[in-house]
Amino acid sequence: MSTVTQTPAVRRSGLSEFRLIPRVETWPRVVAFAQTVPGKLVLLALFIAGMDFFLAGLTSSLYFVFFFGLITFLPEYRRPVLAICPVLFLIQANLRDPLTLAESLLVMAVGMLLYWCALRWPKSRFGRRPLVFLLTGFSLLIVIACITKPATRPYLVLWTLVGAATTYLWFIAYAITDRTSHLRQDAPLELATFRPLWGSTVTPFPKGAAYLRRIEAKSPEQLAVTQLKGLKLLLWAILLALLQRFWLQFFHGYLHIPMPDEALAASVSGTPVPWHMRWACQILAFFELILGYSVMGHQIIACARMAGFNALRNTYRPLS
Repeated sequence: MSTVTQTPAVRRSGLSEFRLIPRVETWPRVVAFAQTVPGKLVLLALFIAGMDFFLAGLTSSLYFVFFFGLITFLPEYRRPVLAICPVLFLIQANLRDPLTLAESLLVMAVGMLLYWCALRWPKSRFGRRPLVFLLTGFSLLIVIACITKPATRPYLVLWTLVGAATTYLWFIAYAITDRTSHLRQDAPLELATFRPLWGSTVTPFPKGAAYLRRIEAKSPEQLAVTQLKGLKLLLWAILLALLQRFWLQFFHGYLHIPMPDEALAASVSGTPVPWHMRWACQILAFFELILGYSVMGHQIIACARMAGFNALRNTYRPLS
């Protein structure tokens, strides 16, 4: 006869429970207030004020106010609103470059067509191996562009198309491998992941519509909690950005430790910096890279949460 010994719960000390940013999403009164019209206005205003720390100008702020306002007050239209955003942003960014605009829209249309084909014929050769066909077609496009005569119109058109396809390649890849959705319901969400409202690198943040469906807020309470968590994460991004500024001013301004590219340029020119400075700049560069990724990732995930998707952080406790 065996007995099970239970380990008594360890009571956390006050210091271990301390949080620089309180867990407001667990406070019932705050969550209830965030579901009211005044609460949504306050939450939206605080988020836009925080984003203004990173945004370049008034136009970007107005975009965020408009689209996040629609999502916050009309969450039932979240997917159509998000589906429109990539197209509108693409048009706005390339109004003076009609070739890039036309070919980028073409790539988006081809991506949605491939998504539809993968759903319509899942047992076909393409349906069973969609990524193989996608990457093979992209490789052939590069080969054709390489053998085209330089400084000609076809050369310009093909390489512009390669650039557009490169931008959307992995967004399309996630879409065509998502076989569990229903086209009528999820086509807007798939399109919303093509360079989404909340931003991304050349790969999606978060990873595709299949993940977004699992983490999407399904009730007003879930939306309030998710948006509060997004506001907290944006505040963390601001704090890390301020730390990054202080870090750069102290180590590279006050202590005059060179940046890695400066140390490399000095070495190439025949006047290398001392060995201990070279080591210092490399060690600092590691932490600066972590800080940079964290600030960028926190902004993106914070915006995704504000849009109603409770995504995990891209980086967690980066300085530990």
